[in-house]
Amino acid sequence: MRQAVFGPDSASAKSRCPVNQRRLQRIKPVFLRAQLSIETMLIFSLFLSLAAIAYFATSKTGAAAQERVSLELSRSSFSDFSGKFSSACAMGEGNIRTVVVKGPPASINSEGGKYTFSSGKFSATENSSCEILAIKTGASDSFTIANIDGKIEIS
Repeated sequence: MRQAVFGPDSASAKSRCPVNQRRLQRIKPVFLRAQLSIETMLIFSLFLSLAAIAYFATSKTGAAAQERVSLELSRSSFSDFSGKFSSACAMGEGNIRTVVVKGPPASINSEGGKYTFSSGKFSATENSSCEILAIKTGASDSFTIANIDGKIEIS
């Protein structure tokens, strides 16, 4: 007959029992595998969250940079157009200049002695001392500026 053990030795008595030791040996690997699986899932979900944050941050930065480049190309194209327009006007009759638009296609509208250059989200207006005779309609990648009888023809 067995005697019940109470007190601090009761836990050690149970763990010394061969039946309990076999049960613990079977249960421990299952719990360890489950714990490793949960830890792996947590680490992987943390990695995916960080990757998603980095992706969205870089895509927004990339879109903003692309828009900025487009705006700067449009400004550069306006500067080229304005310079060549002024040159054709100042040099007199028979002077012809060609402007190639960098970036998005541009359109030009005239009103009296002013012309407006629009390309993408950029638009600028400039005054002219020469009369503007004809303008190419619609957006284009290149323009020809010709001084014909003191009047500027843009085609």
